[in-house]
This record gives sequence, C-alpha cells and structure tokens, in this order.
Amino acid sequence: MCKKFMSLFSVPLVFLLASRAAVAEPLQQDAGPDGIVSVEAENYDANVEVGGHAWVLTGPTGGFTGTAGMWAPNGQGGGGSDFANTSERLEYEINFVKTGTHYVWILGWGASGSDDSCHVGLDGEATPLSDNMDGWNNNYRWRNSTRDPERAQIEITTPGVHVLNVWVREDGTIIDKIVLTTNPDFTLSGSEPGPPESIRISPGAASGPDPENGATDVPREAVLNWTPGEFAPAVNGHTIYLSNTFNDVNDGIGGTAVSPASYTPLQRLEFGTTYYWRVDEASTPPDSTVYKGNVWSFTTEPASYPIDGASIAATASSVGQVEFGPENTVNSSGLDQNDLHSTEPGDMWVSGNELQGAWVQYELDKAYKLHQMWVWNSNQVLEPLFGFGMKDVTVEYSTDGVDWAVLAGVPEFTRAPGAEGYAHDTTVDFGGAVAKYVKLTATSNWGGILPQFGLSEVRFFYIPVVAREPSPGTGTSDVNVDAPLAWRAGREAGTHNVYLSTDEQAVVDGTVPAVSLAETSYSPAFDLSSKYYWRVDEVNDVETPTTWQGDVWSFSTADSLVVEDFESYNDIDPPDPASHRIFESWIDGYDVTTNGALVGNDFPPYLERTIVYGGVQSMPLFYNNTGGATYSEVTRTFAVPQDWTRYGVQTLTLYFYGAAGNTGQLYLKVNGVKVAYDGDPADIARPLWSHWSIELASLGVNLQNITTLALGIDGNGAAGTLYVDDIGLALGFSATGPSSSSILFVSSLSSDHMPGDDAIKAFFERLGHAVTYIDDDVDEASTEAKAIAADLVYISESVGSGDIRDEITEIETPIIVAEPYAWDEMGLTTGTPQAVNQVPLSVNITIVGAGHPMAAGYSGDVPVFTALSGSDALIPVGTTGGGAMVIARASGETQMDADVYFVYEKGVALAAPPTDGSAQIAAETRIGFFAANPIAEGLLSNEGYDLLRAAVNYALGLAN
Repeated sequence: MCKKFMSLFSVPLVFLLASRAAVAEPLQQDAGPDGIVSVEAENYDANVEVGGHAWVLTGPTGGFTGTAGMWAPNGQGGGGSDFANTSERLEYEINFVKTGTHYVWILGWGASGSDDSCHVGLDGEATPLSDNMDGWNNNYRWRNSTRDPERAQIEITTPGVHVLNVWVREDGTIIDKIVLTTNPDFTLSGSEPGPPESIRISPGAASGPDPENGATDVPREAVLNWTPGEFAPAVNGHTIYLSNTFNDVNDGIGGTAVSPASYTPLQRLEFGTTYYWRVDEASTPPDSTVYKGNVWSFTTEPASYPIDGASIAATASSVGQVEFGPENTVNSSGLDQNDLHSTEPGDMWVSGNELQGAWVQYELDKAYKLHQMWVWNSNQVLEPLFGFGMKDVTVEYSTDGVDWAVLAGVPEFTRAPGAEGYAHDTTVDFGGAVAKYVKLTATSNWGGILPQFGLSEVRFFYIPVVAREPSPGTGTSDVNVDAPLAWRAGREAGTHNVYLSTDEQAVVDGTVPAVSLAETSYSPAFDLSSKYYWRVDEVNDVETPTTWQGDVWSFSTADSLVVEDFESYNDIDPPDPASHRIFESWIDGYDVTTNGALVGNDFPPYLERTIVYGGVQSMPLFYNNTGGATYSEVTRTFAVPQDWTRYGVQTLTLYFYGAAGNTGQLYLKVNGVKVAYDGDPADIARPLWSHWSIELASLGVNLQNITTLALGIDGNGAAGTLYVDDIGLALGFSATGPSSSSILFVSSLSSDHMPGDDAIKAFFERLGHAVTYIDDDVDEASTEAKAIAADLVYISESVGSGDIRDEITEIETPIIVAEPYAWDEMGLTTGTPQAVNQVPLSVNITIVGAGHPMAAGYSGDVPVFTALSGSDALIPVGTTGGGAMVIARASGETQMDADVYFVYEKGVALAAPPTDGSAQIAAETRIGFFAANPIAEGLLSNEGYDLLRAAVNYALGLAN
C-alpha cells in the first residue's frame, strides 16, 4: 500500500485481518534475538482448495520431522503468474512480536527439478522476495533460496497476527517444516530437525517472559517481567502464579493479582532451584475473558561455581611415573560428560614411595572465597586390592603460600570402587574460607600395604563475591559515549567502588580516584575514539575481607557521534502510537511541484534493508528534477536543537550509495548553509558506498544550535536513486584521501573486460589508488616490467589459464590473485585443475582467521556476495600449503576445507613450486582472493568489498 495513503486504509486492513476465523490460536513468535517462528507443515490453520485442488497430507517419509508433510500431488498442475488467486494454499496464523525482515526456511523434498518449488507470501498477497522458492531436487533438505537473486524473505510491517501463505508452484512438491527468523546469519542445513515448533497462544495472552523460558543462572533477586496481552486492563489485569512445583503453577494454585506487567517475589528465591511461573491475562469488563498463560521456567544461580581446572597449577611431593602427574587431578582427564571417572592410571595422580605420607598442592589463579571441594579418590582397577586412595587427609589453605591455616571438619576420603563410571563421593566444606593455595596431605591410604598414594580428581567451588558480567563486555569496541557501565554484583557487596581511566596501570594499581556507588550501574562522561579500562571492587565493611578487588575490563568508544543512523524508523502506520515512519521526519517534495525528491519506499518496508552501510536500514532517496521540479531535497528538522561541538567533534560525515545512470550534483545544507559534494562527481552513479567528510568550521553556522539538516541533488533533468546511511560527527578533519598507490590490474582484455573487472577497478580507484589495466596475453617482458614498477598487482579471474604464470611469479611486488587456476600455476595451491575439486561457492564464506587484519574484523559466516547460483557459483579449489595463513573457507555443509581466502607472507614456503620452475618460496606477499569467477567479481557485497579493501591494505602495508 502506498506510503502516502497508508493511513487512509490502515483501519479497514486491520479489521479484515482481525475478522479471520482461526482453527487454533496463532503461533507465537519467539521474542529472542533470532525471532524464531517454527511450524510443522501439517499443522496449518487452513488448507484452501482452489480449482478442485488442495494440499494433501503425506508421509511420514523417511526423515520427516513431526508426523507428516504436505504434498501437492502430481497432475494437479502448478501455480501460474497469478498464483495468489489461482493456486491452492496453506495458511499459518502467526502472532508476530517483531517487525522487519523475516527470512524464510523450508524443509522439503521434490522428486526432480520439476517437482520442487513453491511460493510463500503474507496475508493472502504474493511477496516478490519469497516467491519461487526451490531447490529440493531429489534432496530432503532446508532451503532459503529463490529463483531470484535474493534470499527468501518477507517483511512484517506491524506486530500482531498475520497469515503466512504457501502456494503450489510445481506439483509434486512436499514441504515438511517452515521456519522464519529475523536473524540473517541464522542457518539450517541438511535435514536437521530445526527449532522446535512454536507454541500457539492468543494475542490476549501474556508473552515474552523475562527471564526467558528455560533461563539458567538467574539471580535470586530476579524481577519477573512479561509482555502483557492486548486486552489486559490497567488495574489488576494480570494474575501471576510462581512456585518450584510445576503442578501448583499448572493447576493455578495461589495466584497473585498485579497491575504492572512485572512482579517481584515476596521472598528471595532459593539457590539452584527451578521455578515455574505463568501469567493469566484478563480482558476488560464486561467481557472479563481470562487468557490462560503458558507455564514458563527458570533456574536460579547455584550456591557456588566451579573453578576452571585450566587455571589451577598442581604440584605434588612425588610422582610414581611421569604420566601419573598431579595435573591429572585438575585437568578433567578420565571424566566423561556426566562427571564419571575412568579406571585408567594415566588419568590420575599416583605418588612415589612416601613412607611419611604424600601431599598434593593447588595454586589457584587468584584468591577465592571457597565453598566446597569435590573429591574423586584413586580409582585404578587395583584399588580394591592395594588401596592407594587417600584416607585420612589434612587440608590446609593460604592466601600467600606462606601463612597456612588448617581446615577443620575434613571428612575421611571415601574409598573408590576401582570401577568405571565412578562419581565423586567426598565433599569437603570450606565454609567460605579465603584461599589461593590449598594443600592436601595424606597421613594414611586405604590399603595400608604400599607407601603410595593416589587421587583421581578434585574440583573447587567458589562463592561469587567479585563483580562480574561487565556491560559493555570486556574488549567491546564502538561503544556509544552515552552508554552506562553495568555489572553483576558480588554476592555480599554492600557498595561498589568503580575505578575508570584511559590509563590501564592506574586502574590496575587503584591510583585513579574511585567512585563509590550503591547501584550496579554508572554513567560517567566518555570521550570519543578512546580506550577505557575499569574495575569494580565490591565492599562490605562487616565481612572479612571487607573488599574484593575486581578484574580489569576494557572497552573502546565509538569514533563518532550519531546524528542519524536511520535505525529508529519503522513501518507502523498511524494512528498506532508506535508509528515512526521516515517520511514524517525527513520531509521530501511530496505535494511540492518544484521539489522532485521522495524519501522512503512507497510500500513497506519503507527503509532499504539490503543496501546498508551500518546497522540494518538505510534511507532510500528518489529524485527527479523534471516536470516542473527544479531541485530535489529532503530535510530533517530536529525537535531539540543539536550541539555539534560536543566532545570536540570537527567533522560531519555521511555515506551514500549510488546507482548506475544517476545524474546531478549532490549537496547538503546545515541550518540552510549549502555545501556541494567535493568528491568525484561520478560517485553518485557508482553502486558502492562513498564517504563524505565536511569540516564543521567551514559551515559558518552556530554549531551549538543546529536545527535543520538537508540532503539534495541539483541539476536540470537530474534523476536517480540514492541511498544514505550513518550521518555522524567525528574527531579531526583531513581534506586529503588515503595515500595513492599504483595497482596493475591484469584482466583478459583491456578493451573489452568483464563488468566485474570494471566494478573492482572502480573500487580500487575510490580507495585513492591509481589503476592501470593490462592484457594478460601481452609479451612477458612488458608484463614483468609493469608489474615490477607497480605497488600491487591484481590478477582478475578473467585472465586466461597459463597466460600469466611465467611472467610475474618471481617479482618482489605483492600480488592478489582471484583466478583459481593461477593459484596452482603460481604455486599457491595444488590440485586446482581437477574438475572433482569444483565446489559451489555460496553467498557466504566462513572466516577462520578472525584475528588477522585481512579478516577486516569479521568472524564466522560472512555474506560476501549479493547473489550466486548455478554454474556461476562454481570455483575450482585446490589445496593450500602449510605456509599459508587461511583467512576464510567456502561456507556450507559440502565445502569441507575449501580454502578461498588466504595469504603467503614473503619468504614462506608455497604449496608447490610454480609452473615456471622458480623456487617454492613466496617472493613477496601472495594473496588468494575468493572472487573466483567473472560473475562473482561483479557481485561483491559490502562485506565482500570490506575484505577486498583489507587485502589491498594488508598487501600495501596500510592500516585498515
């Protein structure tokens, strides 16, 4: 529905949706970060017959989840272009609690490529980004692809109940399970069962429990919160049931009526206890319908936590054999996943001959308030006969390893059975003693036959009296300067002393002044682009010791202040009070004949969610200076004037992304002062993100009273589409771009190269480098001379096999190679020409060298292409040598160890001698880059370009 008229029709639309007759309560979307909706295909709300055809229950077929699947029998015919009206459909009612993009995954099967596709839509209407789902050709598996370049996705513009539709495209298709998720990185592969089916609850019921259902380690002081039902009255609209007995909650025993959607238990909860709770919601009188809630659960924090054995150093009075060392008693050797111990002597400590008894000592990584020690005694098969296990034991503890105290009340260590599956059977209570060192001295063993002693395992448990769980997490970067510090308090803390500084040593030493707080949060003033160190000491004057010193944490603040990141806007229409549409804040030329600008898409989603620089949304700006329009301009007026002098900022920055064919001169206005874009005029027509910096002092306005910001395009007849993102204020200003380097770009034909070559060449130029094309089939001497003179050589995938290998293999110039056959020819890999090594290169690659500069800060699966399919996505992959640093591998279940992004440093051994017979040593940096076919080179995503930039900078020795 057109954005400008949406408010006129929103009420009838809601009425139509609300008037549907549901077979059951709608599926409830999970409120967690993945926003999961999961449903077995057979559990539909409606199976709508069209033209005498309907979906048919089938199965279960081998591997099906649930009880069956839904089949479109062969002979019924498929859905044509008007499938929303002419094809049979399944309907699933879903109560969405999240808006925005939802990715569609279907577990299905088709007998052939003519039996394996369907359409997915929303509220009875076709959605272009989720029709034509296919790819189950004789494979039972999950798919998220369509016959279009985009992944299958739907847009949820308003929370509440919507209907997910599945129409037939090709008869013969079977669908087994459907999953929706808001997380673009969420993946399903093979025929895994996927998330459990979503629960079905009424919109009038409570949802969104906090703590989340199934949560563990919940503080005993937890406050219970939830999302109230739609119809709950303001006063006593909720009845909460809470108990550690499931039946009491399920049966509704002992409920408490509350007005807010929040409840604080009357008494502190017990340690390590699972609690059950539910909230029943009432509707307003006179209806007064009660919507019974689901039973949720959570488990409270334990009384104590185990100390990681890897942080404990163990020593002993002696060792019987080298493999029987005391480290075996803290390294979990011999323990299975159920903490049951083996009978292998090599999994234990066994002393030498110790006539006076033996000892073993533990040094913890720091002082702890100890609760307990669990003991697994010596458990060799010979234990019942010889009895090496400790019996009478003296336990001592110390904070410094010099002054020791003897622990009272130590029980006799139980004799182990000498059998597999041995559970710990002795518990030593430390009663909160503070210790960094613990020493166990045995005065007798269980056999009394041999003067040897043994022990299988010990585990220490501590009481958490030190501050923990910092927010921001330690090592976090790009933290907002207005973000508060928060942490989880130590258990006995009365107050909290916070040490904060950019000087790490000052925090370590405690020389920076401390701030004493009663709460577990702190909101100081931060500077931009700074690294901070902080610690929290927990203080209680009536305890011993009175102070527990915390760990030192760190974080880095963002480089800029946000003026506009476009993340707050939504697709909710008036009169909903939550409505916040972009074109109501950024005023465009609608109804202004001289202004040709329109901001936001006509139909939801109003913001762009694919072409994005940061976050999940950018602003689409459509402009057309024709038909009476003499300019195109959009303006935001700030409700509260902004101060652009805070934190010493000096630069206004923004990012824009052009489109081929765009024309005109980009400009911006601050408080009416106009500034034209001073970069390459062609940037407005490039489908890449461009960065624009303006020195604030040059604006000549009152920077402490900024009221308006405008973006526009001048030029008679100028027209096009522009995307804008991340407008901010940064420190410093530089009028010059990055230092220029010369790049020799080797392609197939300098006069007729691939479109992908042009895209990458333009990208290099936008980085500030001078790029020269060269044919790959010119004479060897000329190529070599030009390569030696360049700062960097880029070998495109478009080069012919064998045309480059003998010309530049030995030069001492860094080389980035995108042609996989050249990887082999230059000795970077072996085995590439074999067809058996051709693997499909998916839209994603998997970063395995996350800490390397060439990873550009990414980790895990990264979408490096906008779309790839069929033979376009095949890459011949060889095997890298041991000298290669592998940054990424091909992603997906079939990829195994296919290295697609890697680097050899100067002087390291290559995978094989190059085919020109030169030495098997990298003469300079050699990088294998994953844009390994002519289609892929033109389809790099923003992340793909980030990785290419990182590769170029690394090869040139520049900072990313």
